Amino acid sequence: MAGTFDNLVTVLGRDAAEKLVAAYGGIRIYVPVRAAPEGAFATLIGYPAAEALSRYYGGERFDVPIAKRAPRVLRGEICRLRRDGMHVTAIARALGCTRRYVFRILAGTSEAEGGAS
Repeated sequence: MAGTFDNLVTVLGRDAAEKLVAAYGGIRIYVPVRAAPEGAFATLIGYPAAEALSRYYGGERFDVPIAKRAPRVLRGEICRLRRDGMHVTAIARALGCTRRYVFRILAGTSEAEGGAS
């Protein structure tokens, strides 16, 4: 299942999905195979939702989604921020999208050069 906001809502419920996105949106996280009742995800979104997260995404590195802006606007902002020397993770957080999306946009431009990790 792809890491879209709608998929997160389906797996976790709207409240838990919004909490996860608010805390980690645009960042790649590791989802443990088994949720711990006192773990970070259980504390943030509740143990039942953390269990569901582990059931669907456990053992994976997962790009938490949040992009809500028009793709054309994001593309220009991504390129501008990269030209200004901003790190890919910082761009993703600043613009509310995933690192994967930033890399995909930069892959088609010369902005990807210069340590875009």
